[in-house]
Amino acid sequence: MDRKFGRKRDILLVASLLAAAGILWLVLGLIPSGADARAEIYVDGTLVETVPLSGPDREIVLSSRPHVHLRLENHAVAFTSSDCPDKTCIRAGYLSKPGQASACLPNGVVLKITGSGGTDITVG
Repeated sequence: MDRKFGRKRDILLVASLLAAAGILWLVLGLIPSGADARAEIYVDGTLVETVPLSGPDREIVLSSRPHVHLRLENHAVAFTSSDCPDKTCIRAGYLSKPGQASACLPNGVVLKITGSGGTDITVG
């Protein structure tokens, strides 16, 4: 009996597995970041402020880096202004899920989201 891959049953099985994986990926991406999610702000590797994402919308200006501005809005936080040349930190956009991070390397500022439901990263 000569058996070939590509029978209707095999194709249906592979398509079903891919569909299930896609649905799982979408569902996991829609899970909210959690009530205890918070933004940790580091300057030169030192934690200088922790802000709960569930707090009120506000502008954050660091006393040691007055030219770097962050914005807490709708349970997410982002760099909104910086004097760095490439503005990569601003282009990163809003962060809201644990495990996400952004950095303004010329100014030595790192923004890290922590809390349940994500992977922890280390800032050194």
